[in-house]
Amino acid sequence: MIGNRLLYLIISFSIIILDQVTKFQIRSILSAGEIIRPFDNDLIWIVLVMNPGFAFGMRFLPSVIIAIINIAAIAGISIYLYKHPDLKFFQGLPFALITGGAIGNLADRLRFGAVVDFLSVDLPDWLMVRFPTFNVADSAVTTGVFLLLIMSFLFKDEK
Repeated sequence: MIGNRLLYLIISFSIIILDQVTKFQIRSILSAGEIIRPFDNDLIWIVLVMNPGFAFGMRFLPSVIIAIINIAAIAGISIYLYKHPDLKFFQGLPFALITGGAIGNLADRLRFGAVVDFLSVDLPDWLMVRFPTFNVADSAVTTGVFLLLIMSFLFKDEK
């Protein structure tokens, strides 16, 4: 259905724009490693981190390989959505979230050779000292993957 495809594009582009605007703002007001504590506590920090690695800062692949994987994922999802126009909105939503986030981070990787991360959240110390720094695109990808996992359990009999 053309309507759902248009909604997927709007969602993906909205994520890309929000991601890039927030990253631009952070880069314009912070130096690398500088911390802002918006609530005057350690729960949430805004800190500029240039992440050359993969998820959670893991650096087991060169940035060029990560970019190629990113492009392949975007292409694969785009082809899937094109070949399945009959998806219900909530079946395609996770793919729109993942695509928008992937493009947002790919744009950083191509421009800066690293992804701009800026949100740092404190977790209970028994879990880890601080959760790895992330951004809007990371949040969209994580939400999309989480929704896919939930839907895979809820809708086992549907395609």
